[in-house]
Amino acid sequence: MNIYFAASIRGGRSDVEIYEQLIKYLSNFGEVLTEHVADKRITSTGEEDPADEFIHSRDLEWLLQSD
Repeated sequence: MNIYFAASIRGGRSDVEIYEQLIKYLSNFGEVLTEHVADKRITSTGEEDPADEFIHSRDLEWLLQSD
């Protein structure tokens, strides 16, 4: 099963520890396509390199792949 886990990145990172726990739990049921959401190196300004258009296209593809 492909799982799309959505959580706040630019809206704040105060719950990143909870995201990590949820992703670990969800991994028992399939592949979490969005594991990067729990990456503690990502700040509230978002991912370091990708442009907004790239992130949108990538995430849309993940959504289409998810179960």
